Amino acid sequence: MYRILLLVSFTYACSSPGTTADILATHTRTAADVPSRSTTDTVDLDNSDSATQNDASEPAPAFQPPSGKPPGLLGGTERPSLYYVPEQYTHDTSWPLLILLHGYSASGLAQDGYTAMSTKVSSRGFILITPDGTPDADGYLHWNATDACCDFGGIGTNDVAYISSLIDEASTWFNVDADRVLVMGHSNGGYMTFRLACDIGDRLAGAISIAGGMWLDDTKCPAPAPLTMIAAHAPDDIDVNYEGSTSGSQQYKGAIDSAAFWAKRNGCADVPQPQGNLDLVTEVVGNETERIIFPNCSSGTQVEVWRMNDAGHSPDFSDGVFAEYALDVLLAARRP
Repeated sequence: MYRILLLVSFTYACSSPGTTADILATHTRTAADVPSRSTTDTVDLDNSDSATQNDASEPAPAFQPPSGKPPGLLGGTERPSLYYVPEQYTHDTSWPLLILLHGYSASGLAQDGYTAMSTKVSSRGFILITPDGTPDADGYLHWNATDACCDFGGIGTNDVAYISSLIDEASTWFNVDADRVLVMGHSNGGYMTFRLACDIGDRLAGAISIAGGMWLDDTKCPAPAPLTMIAAHAPDDIDVNYEGSTSGSQQYKGAIDSAAFWAKRNGCADVPQPQGNLDLVTEVVGNETERIIFPNCSSGTQVEVWRMNDAGHSPDFSDGVFAEYALDVLLAARRP
């Protein structure tokens, strides 16, 4: 893989790369703009959409947030991050938390525009965080995921610690279901998704890596916890090879081998099986995505490859079908 500039032209796309502060300058929301609620400002869930109620977990009345209003952004002043909570949020119920990770040179805003996840938080009932990586020497935002991608300048940012801190902060202010913390990322964010599964998998219930690669060296993922893992990748991706790479510094597992690693960890059958086709990519006609599963996993986990034929490195998800299907899988996942 070479240094790809992921140029995104969606509603939330940024016109040029910059620092986190630059990107948020025109998009920062105050606490009043965030659809969060204090302990006394709740909504009657009896009258809310039944699908949303089904996605939330059983009540957890013991949760007590700090006094005052939640911050308008998570992450403090150094690395602020946008987040979204359902309109019907109440502290009396615990909610899934999804971390959405952007690709190299993109941003949390651009990734949200790409997947439209923030438009789903109320209808599907989950809390969403859309953080930014840090700028490299060229000003492009990146995640320090693996040796293959994408800390090209050797900055060495500890993004595992940063994302862990966002989970902690969100869980302080909101009633996050600790058994339903989820991650999804694209490209560099897909690499980071695998990295988080390796390093803090005991905190995660499920993850989807889109066009990302996992460590080639298994010793760098020594004791992962079992979790639902989906590798979504196109075989015609010329930027991150579907089959993986063993050349030079660009060493990473391909989609099948990445899934096989987690299948072994989850106690699944070691032979993948075709499980029909899906229509997940907007611009490709027909059911282009082959669903390949590793069956009989333990603890209710799923391990799958979504082979998105003719979809390239950045599949078109503009009709929202991919987001809904991804949420079906992620929101069903529970930490074993």
